[in-house]
Amino acid sequence: MNYYPFRILLPSLVCFLSLGCDRAEHSAVQPRDQQATATKSATEPSENPSVVPYQFQPKPGQVPIEDAVVKANFEKIRQLREAKKEIKQANAEFKRLCEMWNPVGRPVSEVKEVVGKPDWEKEDSFGYEFDTGWNGWLWTFFSSKGEVSRIQFDPLD
Repeated sequence: MNYYPFRILLPSLVCFLSLGCDRAEHSAVQPRDQQATATKSATEPSENPSVVPYQFQPKPGQVPIEDAVVKANFEKIRQLREAKKEIKQANAEFKRLCEMWNPVGRPVSEVKEVVGKPDWEKEDSFGYEFDTGWNGWLWTFFSSKGEVSRIQFDPLD
């Protein structure tokens, strides 16, 4: 059998099909002002290769909050967690306080003193659980060299 016609037909078919996929969301063509940034970000290695469900980032212009105020609020959250009341609201308040106070970069001992005794501890991490009975949330504080390096937020099943 002679395959010569397929040599011409197959590349033409591939070219035709690739033109049909050249829509904006699939196109490699970018505006000039975005080309340089896209090339730069694609060639630089990622600082954090692992993807975490939630990680706090310091916000520009973040106003520091006093440790005493934060400690009192974390104590109220601890009481709600122990009483198994209003867990969803306690979790939301925990998130808000962590964003305002930003434990990342602080010594682990200071964070444990302010936030309270963790529900569990490992060598390089410790965590707090907000369990509703049906579901909940887990806050994991990772440490490196005696400081909190990042916070991860995961749902409990």
